[in-house]
Amino acid sequence: MTDAPNRVKPSRLPILLSAVFPGLGQCMQKRWLAGCFYGLTTLAALIMFVVEVVCLMVSYYRLMFESLPEAPSAGPFLIWFGITLTLFLISLWDTQRAFRVQARLQTQDRVQEIIENASSDDKRQPPPVPPPDVSKEG
Repeated sequence: MTDAPNRVKPSRLPILLSAVFPGLGQCMQKRWLAGCFYGLTTLAALIMFVVEVVCLMVSYYRLMFESLPEAPSAGPFLIWFGITLTLFLISLWDTQRAFRVQARLQTQDRVQEIIENASSDDKRQPPPVPPPDVSKEG
């Protein structure tokens, strides 16, 4: 039987990139549509989250120096934080799922290659054994 080539595992770099910024891991896996979707939606949610944080800070600053009837609500801030966190976690899950699918497909390809090599080895006939030499009798 021939020596099997080294098994190549899929890279975990896309998962790391998705942890840095959602969408980068999908783009590295050449899943452009998913990468653009997660990247743009997370960026939009992150921008809205930052806007709400700034508005909340300005409102509390004004409350400190002016007499406002009531304190500003933190509801929109928490909503955008939740949306951003949810998109981040879904992007990580999606990248991990694609990684597992890729690893499973590579394993199936490797098993299929081993089966094909084994069946081609079975089809080959063993070399003929030469008859014993009868001319030399001792």
